[in-house]
Amino acid sequence: MILKRLPALTALTATALLMASCDPQRNGTQPPTAADPAATAPATPVAGQSTEAAALPAAATAAATVLQTMLDPRSTDFDPDLRALLALFPSSGMQSLGQSAQTVTRPLLGAFGLATPGKLQTQTTTPVMNSPLPIGTMTFSTTGQVTISPEPSTGWVVDNQKTGVKLSVNWKVEGAATVWLEQKEDYRTYRTELPTRATATMNHGDKVVAQVAHAMTPGACLSYGGPDALALTGWAGRENTPPARASLNYTWTESGVHLKGDVSYHTRSQVATAAFDVNVAGTTSERCAPQTHSFTPTRADVSAQVNVPGHNAQATLYLRDLKNVVISDSALRAEQPFKTVSGRLNASLSHQGKVALSAFGELASNNVNPLPGDQVKVEYIKGGALVTTTLEALIAP
Repeated sequence: MILKRLPALTALTATALLMASCDPQRNGTQPPTAADPAATAPATPVAGQSTEAAALPAAATAAATVLQTMLDPRSTDFDPDLRALLALFPSSGMQSLGQSAQTVTRPLLGAFGLATPGKLQTQTTTPVMNSPLPIGTMTFSTTGQVTISPEPSTGWVVDNQKTGVKLSVNWKVEGAATVWLEQKEDYRTYRTELPTRATATMNHGDKVVAQVAHAMTPGACLSYGGPDALALTGWAGRENTPPARASLNYTWTESGVHLKGDVSYHTRSQVATAAFDVNVAGTTSERCAPQTHSFTPTRADVSAQVNVPGHNAQATLYLRDLKNVVISDSALRAEQPFKTVSGRLNASLSHQGKVALSAFGELASNNVNPLPGDQVKVEYIKGGALVTTTLEALIAP
Protein backbone atom coordinates (compact mmCIF):
# COMPACT_ATOMS: atom_id res chain seq x y z
CA MET A 1 0.00 0.00 0.00
CA ILE A 2 2.80 2.41 0.88
CA LEU A 3 4.57 1.67 -2.41
CA LYS A 4 1.37 2.40 -4.32
CA ARG A 5 1.02 5.79 -2.59
CA LEU A 6 4.69 6.77 -3.01
CA PRO A 7 4.25 8.65 -6.34
CA ALA A 8 1.36 10.65 -4.91
CA LEU A 9 3.26 11.43 -1.71
CA THR A 10 6.26 12.51 -3.73
CA ALA A 11 4.12 14.85 -5.85
CA LEU A 12 2.48 16.33 -2.75
CA THR A 13 5.86 16.85 -1.10
CA ALA A 14 7.28 18.59 -4.17
CA THR A 15 4.18 20.80 -4.41
CA ALA A 16 4.48 21.75 -0.74
CA LEU A 17 8.14 22.64 -1.14
CA LEU A 18 7.36 24.81 -4.15
CA MET A 19 4.57 26.60 -2.29
CA ALA A 20 6.82 27.13 0.71
CA SER A 21 9.51 28.67 -1.46
CA CYS A 22 6.99 31.23 -2.71
CA ASP A 23 5.41 31.91 0.66
CA PRO A 24 7.01 34.95 2.38
CA GLN A 25 6.04 33.46 5.76
CA ARG A 26 8.19 30.37 5.17
CA ASN A 27 11.91 29.65 5.05
CA GLY A 28 12.03 29.55 1.23
CA THR A 29 11.30 33.26 0.87
CA GLN A 30 12.41 34.64 -2.51
CA PRO A 31 13.97 38.10 -2.49
CA PRO A 32 11.76 40.76 -4.11
CA THR A 33 12.66 41.82 -7.62
CA ALA A 34 14.38 45.21 -7.65
CA ALA A 35 12.27 47.97 -9.16
CA ASP A 36 13.39 49.23 -12.56
CA PRO A 37 14.88 52.72 -11.99
CA ALA A 38 13.59 53.75 -15.41
CA ALA A 39 9.97 53.35 -14.31
CA THR A 40 10.02 56.23 -11.83
CA ALA A 41 10.12 59.79 -13.11
CA PRO A 42 13.24 61.68 -11.98
CA ALA A 43 12.96 64.44 -9.42
CA THR A 44 11.94 67.88 -10.67
CA PRO A 45 14.53 70.71 -10.47
CA VAL A 46 13.74 73.21 -7.72
CA ALA A 47 14.06 76.94 -8.28
CA GLY A 48 16.42 78.54 -5.79
CA GLN A 49 18.15 75.21 -5.10
CA SER A 50 19.06 73.62 -8.45
CA THR A 51 21.83 74.98 -10.64
CA GLU A 52 20.40 76.84 -13.62
CA ALA A 53 20.92 75.17 -16.98
CA ALA A 54 22.72 78.23 -18.34
CA ALA A 55 25.23 78.03 -15.46
CA LEU A 56 26.24 74.42 -16.06
CA PRO A 57 28.93 75.17 -18.70
CA ALA A 58 30.58 77.69 -16.34
CA ALA A 59 30.46 75.12 -13.54
CA ALA A 60 32.18 72.56 -15.78
CA THR A 61 34.89 75.12 -16.60
CA ALA A 62 35.40 75.89 -12.91
CA ALA A 63 35.72 72.18 -12.10
CA ALA A 64 38.27 71.76 -14.91
CA THR A 65 40.29 74.65 -13.45
CA VAL A 66 40.34 72.97 -10.04
CA LEU A 67 41.50 69.71 -11.60
CA GLN A 68 44.20 71.49 -13.59
CA THR A 69 45.53 72.99 -10.35
CA MET A 70 45.55 69.56 -8.74
CA LEU A 71 47.55 68.17 -11.66
CA ASP A 72 50.25 70.85 -11.45
CA PRO A 73 53.42 69.11 -10.15
CA ARG A 74 54.74 72.49 -8.95
CA SER A 75 51.98 72.63 -6.33
CA THR A 76 53.03 71.93 -2.74
CA ASP A 77 49.93 69.72 -2.47
CA PHE A 78 51.09 67.45 -5.33
CA ASP A 79 51.72 63.86 -4.27
CA PRO A 80 55.47 63.37 -3.63
CA ASP A 81 55.60 59.84 -5.08
CA LEU A 82 53.90 60.95 -8.27
CA ARG A 83 56.25 63.95 -8.52
CA ALA A 84 59.22 61.60 -8.15
CA LEU A 85 57.85 59.44 -10.96
CA LEU A 86 57.42 62.42 -13.28
CA ALA A 87 60.95 63.55 -12.47
CA LEU A 88 62.21 60.36 -14.11
CA PHE A 89 61.17 61.77 -17.47
CA PRO A 90 63.04 65.06 -18.00
CA SER A 91 62.29 66.73 -21.30
CA SER A 92 65.86 66.38 -22.52
CA GLY A 93 66.44 62.77 -21.50
CA MET A 94 65.02 59.27 -21.27
CA GLN A 95 63.80 59.45 -24.85
CA SER A 96 64.45 55.76 -25.28
CA LEU A 97 62.24 54.91 -22.31
CA GLY A 98 59.53 57.21 -23.61
CA GLN A 99 59.68 55.43 -26.96
CA SER A 100 59.49 52.12 -25.14
CA ALA A 101 56.37 53.33 -23.32
CA GLN A 102 54.84 54.04 -26.73
CA THR A 103 55.81 50.53 -27.75
CA VAL A 104 53.76 49.27 -24.81
CA THR A 105 50.70 51.45 -25.26
CA ARG A 106 50.34 51.24 -29.04
CA PRO A 107 49.46 47.52 -29.09
CA LEU A 108 47.03 47.96 -26.20
CA LEU A 109 45.22 50.75 -28.02
CA GLY A 110 45.35 48.64 -31.16
CA ALA A 111 42.99 46.20 -29.46
CA PHE A 112 40.23 48.72 -30.24
CA GLY A 113 41.07 48.51 -33.94
CA LEU A 114 43.55 51.38 -34.28
CA ALA A 115 46.14 50.64 -36.95
CA THR A 116 49.78 51.42 -36.18
CA PRO A 117 52.67 51.87 -38.61
CA GLY A 118 55.02 48.94 -38.96
CA LYS A 119 57.69 47.41 -41.15
CA LEU A 120 56.71 47.02 -44.79
CA GLN A 121 57.32 43.57 -46.24
CA THR A 122 57.58 43.32 -50.01
CA GLN A 123 55.50 40.49 -51.43
CA THR A 124 54.31 39.42 -54.85
CA THR A 125 50.73 40.20 -53.81
CA THR A 126 49.43 43.07 -51.68
CA PRO A 127 52.27 44.61 -49.57
CA VAL A 128 51.96 43.84 -45.86
CA MET A 129 53.05 46.23 -43.13
CA ASN A 130 53.72 44.25 -39.94
CA SER A 131 53.99 45.65 -36.41
CA PRO A 132 55.16 42.75 -34.25
CA LEU A 133 55.45 43.06 -30.50
CA PRO A 134 59.07 43.87 -29.52
CA ILE A 135 60.99 41.30 -27.52
CA GLY A 136 64.35 41.22 -25.78
CA THR A 137 66.25 43.58 -23.48
CA MET A 138 67.76 46.98 -24.15
CA THR A 139 70.26 48.06 -21.50
CA PHE A 140 71.79 51.51 -21.01
CA SER A 141 74.89 51.31 -18.86
CA THR A 142 76.00 53.99 -16.42
CA THR A 143 78.41 55.22 -19.10
CA GLY A 144 75.69 55.42 -21.76
CA GLN A 145 76.65 52.26 -23.63
CA VAL A 146 73.73 50.42 -25.23
CA THR A 147 73.50 46.64 -25.38
CA ILE A 148 70.68 44.52 -26.78
CA SER A 149 69.90 40.89 -26.02
CA PRO A 150 67.17 38.60 -27.41
CA GLU A 151 65.81 37.57 -24.01
CA PRO A 152 63.15 37.48 -22.77
CA SER A 153 61.46 35.98 -25.80
CA THR A 154 58.01 36.76 -24.40
CA GLY A 155 58.56 40.34 -23.30
CA TRP A 156 60.34 43.66 -23.70
CA VAL A 157 62.67 45.16 -21.10
CA VAL A 158 64.38 48.56 -21.05
CA ASP A 159 66.93 48.89 -18.26
CA ASN A 160 68.49 52.32 -17.71
CA GLN A 161 71.20 51.65 -15.15
CA LYS A 162 72.21 55.28 -15.02
CA THR A 163 68.84 56.44 -13.67
CA GLY A 164 67.79 53.19 -12.01
CA VAL A 165 64.61 53.02 -14.09
CA LYS A 166 63.50 49.69 -15.54
CA LEU A 167 60.48 49.01 -17.72
CA SER A 168 59.45 45.35 -17.95
CA VAL A 169 56.68 44.11 -20.23
CA ASN A 170 55.35 40.57 -20.40
CA TRP A 171 53.32 40.07 -23.57
CA LYS A 172 52.35 36.48 -22.73
CA VAL A 173 51.28 36.26 -19.10
CA GLU A 174 50.93 32.60 -18.07
CA GLY A 175 51.66 31.55 -21.65
CA ALA A 176 48.77 33.46 -23.22
CA ALA A 177 48.88 33.62 -27.01
CA THR A 178 49.10 36.77 -29.12
CA VAL A 179 46.83 37.61 -32.06
CA TRP A 180 47.10 39.73 -35.20
CA LEU A 181 44.83 42.66 -35.92
CA GLU A 182 44.58 43.01 -39.69
CA GLN A 183 43.32 46.09 -41.54
CA LYS A 184 43.31 46.37 -45.30
CA GLU A 185 43.56 49.36 -47.59
CA ASP A 186 43.40 49.49 -51.36
CA TYR A 187 47.09 48.79 -51.90
CA ARG A 188 48.42 47.42 -48.62
CA THR A 189 47.55 45.52 -45.47
CA TYR A 190 48.43 46.54 -41.92
CA ARG A 191 48.96 43.76 -39.36
CA THR A 192 49.49 44.59 -35.68
CA GLU A 193 50.41 41.90 -33.18
CA LEU A 194 48.40 42.23 -29.97
CA PRO A 195 48.66 40.50 -26.58
CA THR A 196 45.69 38.74 -25.03
CA ARG A 197 47.20 38.96 -21.54
CA ALA A 198 49.99 41.38 -20.71
CA THR A 199 51.51 43.37 -17.89
CA ALA A 200 53.86 46.35 -17.86
CA THR A 201 55.77 47.29 -14.74
CA MET A 202 58.08 50.22 -14.08
CA ASN A 203 60.65 50.11 -11.30
CA HIS A 204 62.84 52.82 -9.85
CA GLY A 205 65.55 51.01 -7.98
CA ASP A 206 63.83 48.34 -5.92
CA LYS A 207 60.51 50.20 -5.84
CA VAL A 208 57.60 49.57 -8.22
CA VAL A 209 56.33 52.99 -9.32
CA ALA A 210 53.76 52.14 -12.03
CA GLN A 211 51.95 49.14 -13.44
CA VAL A 212 49.45 48.31 -16.18
CA ALA A 213 47.57 45.03 -16.71
CA HIS A 214 45.77 44.08 -19.91
CA ALA A 215 43.45 41.21 -20.82
CA MET A 216 41.61 40.69 -24.08
CA THR A 217 39.26 38.14 -25.59
CA PRO A 218 39.81 38.71 -29.33
CA GLY A 219 36.79 36.80 -30.65
CA ALA A 220 36.17 35.96 -34.28
CA CYS A 221 35.79 39.53 -35.55
CA LEU A 222 38.77 41.34 -34.03
CA SER A 223 39.89 42.92 -37.29
CA TYR A 224 36.39 44.18 -38.14
CA GLY A 225 34.25 44.56 -35.03
CA GLY A 226 36.90 44.81 -32.32
CA PRO A 227 37.47 42.38 -29.44
CA ASP A 228 34.75 40.50 -27.60
CA ALA A 229 36.17 41.71 -24.27
CA LEU A 230 38.92 44.02 -23.08
CA ALA A 231 40.11 44.97 -19.60
CA LEU A 232 42.75 47.52 -18.61
CA THR A 233 43.87 48.50 -15.13
CA GLY A 234 46.72 50.70 -14.10
CA TRP A 235 48.19 52.79 -11.34
CA ALA A 236 51.10 55.17 -10.86
CA GLY A 237 53.08 56.61 -7.97
CA ARG A 238 53.00 53.77 -5.45
CA GLU A 239 51.27 50.43 -5.16
CA ASN A 240 49.66 51.10 -1.77
CA THR A 241 47.00 53.86 -2.09
CA PRO A 242 48.27 55.01 -5.51
CA PRO A 243 47.80 58.72 -6.25
CA ALA A 244 46.66 57.87 -9.78
CA ARG A 245 44.60 54.85 -10.74
CA ALA A 246 42.32 53.88 -13.66
CA SER A 247 40.39 50.89 -14.97
CA LEU A 248 38.41 50.10 -18.10
CA ASN A 249 36.24 47.08 -18.93
CA TYR A 250 34.52 46.43 -22.24
CA THR A 251 32.46 43.51 -23.51
CA TRP A 252 30.42 42.91 -26.64
CA THR A 253 28.31 39.77 -26.45
CA GLU A 254 25.30 38.46 -28.34
CA SER A 255 23.05 40.26 -25.86
CA GLY A 256 24.65 43.72 -26.02
CA VAL A 257 27.54 46.03 -25.27
CA HIS A 258 28.92 46.98 -21.85
CA LEU A 259 31.54 49.65 -21.19
CA LYS A 260 32.60 50.58 -17.68
CA GLY A 261 35.46 52.65 -16.33
CA ASP A 262 36.69 54.69 -13.41
CA VAL A 263 39.63 56.88 -12.47
CA SER A 264 40.83 58.41 -9.22
CA TYR A 265 43.48 61.01 -8.52
CA HIS A 266 44.88 62.10 -5.15
CA THR A 267 47.00 65.01 -4.02
CA ARG A 268 48.21 65.34 -0.42
CA SER A 269 44.83 66.66 0.72
CA GLN A 270 42.37 66.43 -2.17
CA VAL A 271 40.69 63.72 -4.23
CA ALA A 272 39.12 63.74 -7.68
CA THR A 273 37.19 60.79 -9.09
CA ALA A 274 35.17 59.93 -12.17
CA ALA A 275 33.23 56.84 -13.21
CA PHE A 276 30.90 55.75 -15.98
CA ASP A 277 28.84 52.67 -16.80
CA VAL A 278 27.22 52.10 -20.19
CA ASN A 279 25.12 48.98 -20.68
CA VAL A 280 23.21 48.66 -23.95
CA ALA A 281 21.14 45.54 -24.61
CA GLY A 282 20.39 44.54 -28.16
CA THR A 283 21.18 42.20 -31.02
CA THR A 284 24.14 42.25 -33.39
CA SER A 285 24.09 41.15 -37.00
CA GLU A 286 26.97 40.57 -39.41
CA ARG A 287 29.58 41.81 -36.95
CA CYS A 288 32.43 40.42 -39.05
CA ALA A 289 31.25 42.27 -42.17
CA PRO A 290 31.77 46.05 -41.80
CA GLN A 291 29.65 46.90 -44.83
CA THR A 292 26.54 45.10 -43.58
CA HIS A 293 27.15 45.14 -39.81
CA SER A 294 24.26 46.41 -37.69
CA PHE A 295 23.28 46.70 -34.03
CA THR A 296 19.67 46.91 -32.89
CA PRO A 297 19.40 48.22 -29.30
CA THR A 298 16.37 47.46 -27.17
CA ARG A 299 17.29 49.17 -23.88
CA ALA A 300 20.12 51.15 -22.31
CA ASP A 301 21.35 51.98 -18.82
CA VAL A 302 23.90 54.78 -18.67
CA SER A 303 25.34 56.46 -15.61
CA ALA A 304 28.27 58.78 -14.99
CA GLN A 305 29.59 60.77 -12.07
CA VAL A 306 32.40 63.23 -11.52
CA ASN A 307 33.66 64.49 -8.17
CA VAL A 308 36.17 67.34 -7.99
CA PRO A 309 36.80 69.42 -4.86
CA GLY A 310 33.95 71.94 -4.71
CA HIS A 311 32.05 70.32 -7.58
CA ASN A 312 30.13 67.11 -8.15
CA ALA A 313 27.86 65.98 -10.97
CA GLN A 314 25.86 62.86 -11.72
CA ALA A 315 23.99 61.85 -14.85
CA THR A 316 21.71 58.92 -15.64
CA LEU A 317 19.98 57.84 -18.83
CA TYR A 318 17.56 54.96 -19.19
CA LEU A 319 15.97 53.82 -22.44
CA ARG A 320 13.34 51.10 -22.45
CA ASP A 321 11.34 49.16 -25.06
CA LEU A 322 13.29 50.69 -27.94
CA LYS A 323 11.91 49.89 -31.36
CA ASN A 324 12.85 50.85 -34.91
CA VAL A 325 16.39 51.82 -33.95
CA VAL A 326 19.08 50.26 -36.12
CA ILE A 327 22.69 51.37 -35.99
CA SER A 328 24.27 50.53 -39.32
CA ASP A 329 25.85 52.32 -42.22
CA SER A 330 22.77 52.03 -44.44
CA ALA A 331 20.22 52.81 -41.69
CA LEU A 332 22.00 55.98 -40.56
CA ARG A 333 22.21 57.19 -44.14
CA ALA A 334 18.44 57.11 -44.50
CA GLU A 335 16.67 60.44 -44.98
CA GLN A 336 14.87 60.32 -41.62
CA PRO A 337 16.53 57.49 -39.66
CA PHE A 338 14.80 58.26 -36.34
CA LYS A 339 11.31 59.18 -37.48
CA THR A 340 9.67 55.91 -36.37
CA VAL A 341 11.68 55.39 -33.17
CA SER A 342 9.62 54.47 -30.14
CA GLY A 343 10.36 53.65 -26.53
CA ARG A 344 10.58 55.29 -23.12
CA LEU A 345 13.21 57.74 -21.90
CA ASN A 346 14.24 58.63 -18.37
CA ALA A 347 17.18 61.00 -17.87
CA SER A 348 18.51 63.21 -15.11
CA LEU A 349 21.47 65.52 -14.55
CA SER A 350 22.42 66.61 -11.05
CA HIS A 351 24.93 69.22 -9.91
CA GLN A 352 26.01 69.79 -6.32
CA GLY A 353 23.54 67.14 -5.17
CA LYS A 354 20.48 68.79 -6.76
CA VAL A 355 18.70 67.82 -9.97
CA ALA A 356 19.41 70.46 -12.60
CA LEU A 357 17.69 68.86 -15.59
CA SER A 358 15.26 65.97 -16.03
CA ALA A 359 13.51 64.26 -18.96
CA PHE A 360 10.79 61.61 -18.87
CA GLY A 361 8.27 60.20 -21.32
CA GLU A 362 7.53 58.28 -24.50
CA LEU A 363 9.86 58.68 -27.47
CA ALA A 364 7.16 58.04 -30.07
CA SER A 365 6.22 61.16 -32.01
CA ASN A 366 2.62 62.36 -32.46
CA ASN A 367 3.37 64.66 -35.36
CA VAL A 368 5.27 64.69 -38.65
CA ASN A 369 8.51 66.00 -37.18
CA PRO A 370 11.33 63.52 -38.04
CA LEU A 371 12.80 63.95 -34.54
CA PRO A 372 10.86 62.02 -31.87
CA GLY A 373 10.32 63.40 -28.42
CA ASP A 374 7.25 65.62 -28.37
CA GLN A 375 5.94 63.43 -25.54
CA VAL A 376 9.12 63.59 -23.47
CA LYS A 377 8.76 66.24 -20.77
CA VAL A 378 11.98 68.14 -20.06
CA GLU A 379 12.38 70.37 -17.00
CA TYR A 380 15.14 72.76 -15.98
CA ILE A 381 15.68 76.09 -14.23
CA LYS A 382 16.01 79.31 -16.18
CA GLY A 383 15.96 82.84 -14.74
CA GLY A 384 15.04 81.53 -11.31
CA ALA A 385 11.94 79.69 -12.56
CA LEU A 386 11.11 76.13 -13.60
CA VAL A 387 10.84 75.67 -17.37
CA THR A 388 8.87 72.74 -18.78
CA THR A 389 9.25 71.87 -22.45
CA THR A 390 9.68 68.79 -24.70
CA LEU A 391 12.71 66.97 -26.00
CA GLU A 392 11.57 67.63 -29.53
CA ALA A 393 11.59 71.38 -28.91
CA LEU A 394 15.11 71.25 -27.47
CA ILE A 395 16.74 69.25 -30.27
CA ALA A 396 14.84 70.80 -33.19
CA PRO A 397 17.05 72.97 -35.43
